[in-house]
Amino acid sequence: MVFRSIKYRRFSAIFLDLLLLSFLTSLLFNNSISNPRYNDYQNYSKEYTELITNINIEDYSSPDKVIEFKDKVSTLLYNTQKANLFYYIWFVVLSILYFVIFQYSTGGKTLGKKLYGLKVVDSENKKKISLSRLIGRTLFTGELFLFDGIVFTCILNIIGILLINDSNIYFYYNALTNLIGIIFEIVFIVTFFKNKNNETIADKVFKTKVIDIK
Repeated sequence: MVFRSIKYRRFSAIFLDLLLLSFLTSLLFNNSISNPRYNDYQNYSKEYTELITNINIEDYSSPDKVIEFKDKVSTLLYNTQKANLFYYIWFVVLSILYFVIFQYSTGGKTLGKKLYGLKVVDSENKKKISLSRLIGRTLFTGELFLFDGIVFTCILNIIGILLINDSNIYFYYNALTNLIGIIFEIVFIVTFFKNKNNETIADKVFKTKVIDIK
């Protein structure tokens, strides 16, 4: 039955793992203690949402007006992302703690994998996976919602927020990192469901395999 297949159980396990990770990240992000820029994020994100949702096409009928609108969007996006820095930081930190440190200490099992009777091993000898390979796999772990990013693009966002001081440059940088994340997620999802051995590209690159331990 499909519900007993490794593919289904693996997908369910990662969904539960990412649900837990997203919940913990949100807890740490949505307060002013573990997120010093919480109030800034609330204010900037509200302004950004209002600008996008209340747009009047007639007000931007000329090229100059379009450029003016784009500059407003760039500035608010830049400020919002600056204030969003700690979300990316916490997501990356928790991903490393959970998918690398915790999974390594349990012999290749997350809570989701334990629940569904799975674990990740070295595909070459079927033994305990190394920390370096777990780190590699974790870089391509996605967030809970499809196309919301992966750890690798979160790291790129952190770098961009810290190093880019021009809102217009950051606008294009952010668009590029989002595109990279979307492409990676689409490729990983499609190849996983089409692969007969239940492997993702990350499994092949880092020589790992999720096996049944039931």
